[in-house]
Amino acid sequence: PSWTQSQVADLMAVDIERFPFFPLIDRAYTVTLQPGEMLYLPPFWFHRVKALGVSISLALWSDSSVVDLVTSANSRAIPFEPDWKPRF
Repeated sequence: PSWTQSQVADLMAVDIERFPFFPLIDRAYTVTLQPGEMLYLPPFWFHRVKALGVSISLALWSDSSVVDLVTSANSRAIPFEPDWKPRF
């Protein structure tokens, strides 16, 4: 499903017309892992990976109640009013 994969192709050149709320992101984290370390990302955590040298990356997914909730929500129509606007 498309919700499991980002539609943002390049974080360094985001199409602001297509993703107008992207500039509102108020925080980003940079993590540098050392050999033997790993990083856990919660379900649906937006991230980018950049290898600084020769490396092996491995992604594992497991069942999660969050995945079930999102799958259920995506299968239902959401009755927004015509003048609905997101609140940030």
